[in-house]
Amino acid sequence: MEYDEYCSLLVSNGRLREKIMKRRQFLQMSVALVGFAPLILEAKNIQSLKGDVKVNGKPISEKTQIQAGDVITTGENSQIIFLVEKDVYRLGSNAELKVQGKNKLIDSMRLVTGGLMSVFEKGSRRELQTASATIGIRGTGFYCVVEEEQTYFCTCYGSTEVNTSEGERIIQATQTHHKPYFIDNKTGEFSLPPPDLKNHTNEELIYLESLVNRQPPKSFLENVQYPL
Repeated sequence: MEYDEYCSLLVSNGRLREKIMKRRQFLQMSVALVGFAPLILEAKNIQSLKGDVKVNGKPISEKTQIQAGDVITTGENSQIIFLVEKDVYRLGSNAELKVQGKNKLIDSMRLVTGGLMSVFEKGSRRELQTASATIGIRGTGFYCVVEEEQTYFCTCYGSTEVNTSEGERIIQATQTHHKPYFIDNKTGEFSLPPPDLKNHTNEELIYLESLVNRQPPKSFLENVQYPL
């Protein structure tokens, strides 16, 4: 199911909270039935593909396997959602993302330009590099946009450690509900952005987690503003 269809289903008739609670009950029941068996994911890792998307300079299809060492680029009005193991990535328009790791597993990323939203399995540490910062990520949902003069980074939930490009650690954040910053690409200085979230929503995070049969932390869901 595409993201737009998913959101329409959840938001329609003001039933978002009810849908999430039912899904939580279903997942709890499923885990009990299978005896905590590990998740078996689909063979394909591209879940959604829109517009002009290339991997290593070549056009791709939904059958393409994205893995460590790849460079993913998107054009205007384009997007890709893909998963590797139990981590999920959504790369937006006019973006470039380089992914690195070992044995086909991604443990570090470099976002050259554009916007990236990701949700990660608890426990494993990941690293995101941008023009201005290196960000350590563990069991986190985040959104990042790299622009010409500044980087926007939001810890949506979980824990991150942010170091500027000059090497100085500027913040260690453990959040249950969104902690955004602007980081200057030249100086590494950070500042608080306006209170409105930049180009990402709670519903998108919930959707990405659902692709690997997870939900955001309970503390995050309790802070979500549901429609009346």
